[in-house]
Amino acid sequence: MNAAISTSKQGKGVSDGHDDHPVRASSKGIDPISLRTVTVDESFNRMEELVGSEEEEKNWKGIVIALVVIGVILGLIAMAIVLVTPRPEKYDPGKNLTFSSLINREIRPRTPVFKWIRGSDNFYTVYERYQLDTVDQLVRRYVTINDASVNETAGKSTFLSQDILSSTLRGAESFQVSPNLNYALTQIDSTTNSIFTNSIYKIYDRTKSSVIDIEGASTQLLYATWIGTNQELVYIKDNNIFYKESPEANTISVTSDGSTSILNGISNRLYKVFIFPDLESLIWPSPYDSKFVYAKIEESEVTSYSGSQLNSNTVERESALSSSEITVHLFDSGVSNQLQLPVTAGYLTSVSWMDEDRVIVVWLMTDHQSEKFFICNCKTKQCSLNFEYKSSKLGLSWVGMYGAPIYNHDREEYYTLLPDPANENKLYRHIAVIKVDETQRQEASQPFLTSHPWSDLKILKVDGDRLYYLSTGLNYTHQHLYSVSLDTKTSRCWTCKDLGLGNYTFVEAEFSWSNSYIYLSILGPDMPSYYVVDATDLTIGKNISSSAQVDREHYEALQVYYDGVYLPITEYVTFKLDNNIDASVKLVLPPIFRRERSCLYEVVIVA
Repeated sequence: MNAAISTSKQGKGVSDGHDDHPVRASSKGIDPISLRTVTVDESFNRMEELVGSEEEEKNWKGIVIALVVIGVILGLIAMAIVLVTPRPEKYDPGKNLTFSSLINREIRPRTPVFKWIRGSDNFYTVYERYQLDTVDQLVRRYVTINDASVNETAGKSTFLSQDILSSTLRGAESFQVSPNLNYALTQIDSTTNSIFTNSIYKIYDRTKSSVIDIEGASTQLLYATWIGTNQELVYIKDNNIFYKESPEANTISVTSDGSTSILNGISNRLYKVFIFPDLESLIWPSPYDSKFVYAKIEESEVTSYSGSQLNSNTVERESALSSSEITVHLFDSGVSNQLQLPVTAGYLTSVSWMDEDRVIVVWLMTDHQSEKFFICNCKTKQCSLNFEYKSSKLGLSWVGMYGAPIYNHDREEYYTLLPDPANENKLYRHIAVIKVDETQRQEASQPFLTSHPWSDLKILKVDGDRLYYLSTGLNYTHQHLYSVSLDTKTSRCWTCKDLGLGNYTFVEAEFSWSNSYIYLSILGPDMPSYYVVDATDLTIGKNISSSAQVDREHYEALQVYYDGVYLPITEYVTFKLDNNIDASVKLVLPPIFRRERSCLYEVVIVA
């Protein structure tokens, strides 16, 4: 049986080499070759069904999610590594503060030369400028007279010009303006030997534009100053005191026994170091006229020794109270008989003028058991014990030195700092009221104007019914200007409030002669600044204007220079000791101080 072979374009089959058409089996019969062909074709079709004729589609969504999870995990690991790994700290030292910067006068804060002129609201200042890039090269200097009652520009006049100071008065180190504003007492070429300073003093006459030598062109003096309300002059030469009614007048010798062992008007080492460290002399002029009180120290029994390690040729005198005697004298140019105050076996601690004729002299006894207040009358030439303060009142073993008393003309009483026996802490010093009664030897108790739980530091002035003083307040590192009512005993702080002067906690004050103006020294913690303030403006809380600042130009230049400079940090720490006493410690720390890297050191606290 023959098989019929047909061709077709449809279907799949096996073709020979000459025909593209596959072979299909007819319905009439099956050829063995065709059978084989069909069988292979079907098998191939079945394999296509099992394997698939197209590539399988990938799961992109799952892949993306997996990658995101892996990225998050890696990010968390990296973040943990960054957070745990210590990074180098950023250290910004600011501007470099060099050694030359510290010794250069132009770029270091300095206290202005300021002085109220006796008997008025005028004051004088010294204007100085130094070359910025050199050490102590003076380029500008002049002295001005200022009237505190008018504004800064209108109230200022040049007293000594730059030309005069660079020629006629070349080398002048300090200046004192006479009360009548006609003369300037200048100090030139100072040399210090031990505790004494020898200088050449010259007087410049503004009215004649000439120089007056006090005693020869090159004579060295120990001290010179104006006294009285006009142009009187007192000076010390060779341990003797001399007086002139005017710069051109003849010299009057006040003392003539001065020697190496007799010191008139000047301190020995004991008084200079321990009792009067801030005084240039032991002369106390009267604020009312030309009288003055002076001290004489006799050291005939004092031994000498060569105690200097730098210069073995320097001879010092070893002063001690047991081998020296101090007496107090009064000089009045109109009286031939001078007054010598009673000799007391103790330390002279203060001299204060009450009025034209009376002086308060305070002595601390050698055993430190009591302090005695004497009132001396210049007219009657008599001194009497007015008040004695004993350590037994405090239950302590000694009394200390408490400062000069301040007298009240209206109430016939004076005020001084004393420990209050009635106060819880008897070591606090408060303002005591002592009545002037020359027949009264000792009071059982005296009233106190203040009684707060801190010490008062200094009595400044009595004006009307108020007394002005400096005190710490509750923070012992502060100092502010206070006043207390003499009637109600209520205190008020005048500088604790914001006066528009920046950050300040330490203030000093000095009143003019009329009490109408105050020279305020703002001493920290910011850069020091100085102002002349109307007392009325201060009492009403008015902000202080920058126009009231003394030497504002120098202050502003310093502000610019130190902008960005890191300065040492000062901190105060209080420790409680075993005896329940608070001990205060001052710490000076570097500008960049990292406490966590600091070492611990033992500290010895002496309280």
